[in-house]
Amino acid sequence: MAGIPLTDPVLSRCFAVLSAHDLDAIDWSALARLDTIVILMGAKHLSEITDRLQAQGRSSETPVAIVQWASQPQQQIWTGTLGASLGQFAQTVAGRSLSPAVIIIGEVVNLRPYLMPSPLPLSGKTILVTRAAGQSSQFTTLLEAQGATVIEMPAIEIAPPSSWELLDQRSLT
Repeated sequence: MAGIPLTDPVLSRCFAVLSAHDLDAIDWSALARLDTIVILMGAKHLSEITDRLQAQGRSSETPVAIVQWASQPQQQIWTGTLGASLGQFAQTVAGRSLSPAVIIIGEVVNLRPYLMPSPLPLSGKTILVTRAAGQSSQFTTLLEAQGATVIEMPAIEIAPPSSWELLDQRSLT
């Protein structure tokens, strides 16, 4: 959904996926030699991750992407390089949490402009649906298929009248 493949016949023949919970348990020397690295739960450790990879010989020009809320309508993607990523990302996301986020490091990040699907027409939009609960699910599904985040809040309820008496009287006249 971010337009970034993990493998490519030319750019990435291998990849690793890891969590950033315990950075000291990672073999950074081995990791730095892999074509593509995917790090989960690492946004708050971005500075240390970039430092450790560069200390092990990874080029500061290596492309990096941070994908927040992957595959969700509110998905956001920031790209940069391993050397410049900390400053770029820090300014962009100052004062806000990046969780949940995935960090992707490797040349495959550069394929994004060619593989990124066109955004859906309602991407980034939140729509309040006030239809009756029984009527809203199909409408909600249609809106979500176009990229919207939908909040359902039924404002009416359709039910039979408490008495048919007045209607019966009118139909006799």
